Amino acid sequence: MRSVEYDQHLKSAKWNVTRSEIIIRDGGMCTQCGATTRLDVHHITYRNLGHEPLTDLVTLCRSCHDGRHGKATARIDPNQPGLFNVPTP
Repeated sequence: MRSVEYDQHLKSAKWNVTRSEIIIRDGGMCTQCGATTRLDVHHITYRNLGHEPLTDLVTLCRSCHDGRHGKATARIDPNQPGLFNVPTP
């Protein structure tokens, strides 16, 4: 379960700026599968919540992000072990 502090942080103006910086740094794509839509910024650790070094954050698409958190909605690409893939229409 996410904490109230974490939820408030994700709604802050500071986080919106940081999130945009990370997505730009990562070329506007998921660093795991290359998807360019439904992008999230993933915290590698939560030790510095609110004061994250940029090296503690990475851009992931929603599917890869879900995979990092062990959620069943992640889609694993069987052709690339360890990578997740977003299906194309």
